[in-house]
Amino acid sequence: MTGVDELHRLFSEQQITALVDALRDQAEFPKELGYIAGADRWRQADEAPSAASAQPVRDFHTLLGDHLDEVLAGLPAGQPVEVVDLGPGTGLPVLGLLRRLLDDDRLAGYRGMDVSRDMLAFADSRLRGEFPAHAGRFEFLVGDFTGPELDRALPRETAGGPARLVILAGGTLGNLTDPEHLLRRLGAALTPRDVLLVTLRFDTGAHRPPFMERPEVGCAIPPHHQAGVDLLGIDPVCYQAERGFDADRGEIFIRLRFVRPVTLEFGGRGAVGFGPGDTVLLYRYRYLDRSGWVELIGRAGLAIRLFQVGASGEVALIAAGRPLT
Repeated sequence: MTGVDELHRLFSEQQITALVDALRDQAEFPKELGYIAGADRWRQADEAPSAASAQPVRDFHTLLGDHLDEVLAGLPAGQPVEVVDLGPGTGLPVLGLLRRLLDDDRLAGYRGMDVSRDMLAFADSRLRGEFPAHAGRFEFLVGDFTGPELDRALPRETAGGPARLVILAGGTLGNLTDPEHLLRRLGAALTPRDVLLVTLRFDTGAHRPPFMERPEVGCAIPPHHQAGVDLLGIDPVCYQAERGFDADRGEIFIRLRFVRPVTLEFGGRGAVGFGPGDTVLLYRYRYLDRSGWVELIGRAGLAIRLFQVGASGEVALIAAGRPLT
């Protein structure tokens, strides 16, 4: 390992415990901790994507702003709205949306929550730097919105408050172990005036990577997914990387398969060992087709109001809300 000291520098005691438990019990490096360990690499992937990812990433950056009129169509003209951004990343996905709301004098406020302080700092710097005259309207909270801290980002509405645009951009929803659980919590917290906005990659049938049919063994791990491996200090000779598709869960994955025994030491929390053939999951992404996402969101008690496909053909903006009565 790189040492227990490095873990303590990056993670809280609770997060270190969660990491050890996830490795020991689920053989997984928690994705949210990967954002903390590799924040700079995630920023680079978002700001300077590879040629193959350039158009989908552009869709993630533009869909929210380009289709704001359709999103706001059900609200009274000119009514202020509050933006609640769950996992704001670098801030790029909401830039166009915020610019339009500010130009129309409709932004009541912005609140972003992320588990990574560094990612929040990137978003804070970008958004306050882009809109310095409105810096006081922006609030950034460190927290895990998949747990109880969601209530800090999305408190129960008080009478007379503005409508809220609740955003899960950049494929965040697909990265969750249990996206339906978060959707149900959001469905319970939203009022009929609020709108949930999700951008994600979906399975069109035409853009499927080859490893969905046959796992790719010995693949390169993208740098932003490599961060957890580097933090744990696992020698590359001890594993092979694999990319594939779990049809039972509908998930694309990247994982390590060990070819030599490996023991990870965590000081007073003990050790976690892996033998040849064991795996550790580094990345998961729920890869459903259009009907699959519509069904999943519907099970949370939310009705689809918009399903807009971006120029890449594989990224969609989904607007959903409580059924209007």
